[in-house]
Amino acid sequence: MIKNLEIVADNFQLQDADKWVKLSLKGALLLVEFKHHTLDASFGLQVYQESLLLKHIKKRSRLAIDLKHVSVANSSGLALLVQLFQAMPAGSRLYILHANAEISELLHDTFLDQLFPMFDHIHELPVEATGLRG
Repeated sequence: MIKNLEIVADNFQLQDADKWVKLSLKGALLLVEFKHHTLDASFGLQVYQESLLLKHIKKRSRLAIDLKHVSVANSSGLALLVQLFQAMPAGSRLYILHANAEISELLHDTFLDQLFPMFDHIHELPVEATGLRG
């Protein structure tokens, strides 16, 4: 199933191995880029059935979800974020990157922005997110 797995020191990246998500490691942070424009129940089902994501998040306490390709989200998509967070070890942190205005508003309206801090760029994440120093 994995076509290309590149491991360099403490960093890895799955390339072309998963049509639903792209996974990268930056220090202690697992960066997850959703490759689909809609964050909904159908996408969530595909992530659970076909993605390598769940295998990796159970081992990580820091996760950033990059939504730069996602233009639309609904309550089922938000439920996916909560389920991913719940699959992580206790005391974990989940961050949201590149949420558009509509998704940001949806996260704010559901108070999930308090659970999942939002940032415009990975470099804005707090130092403790990656464990790396500037």
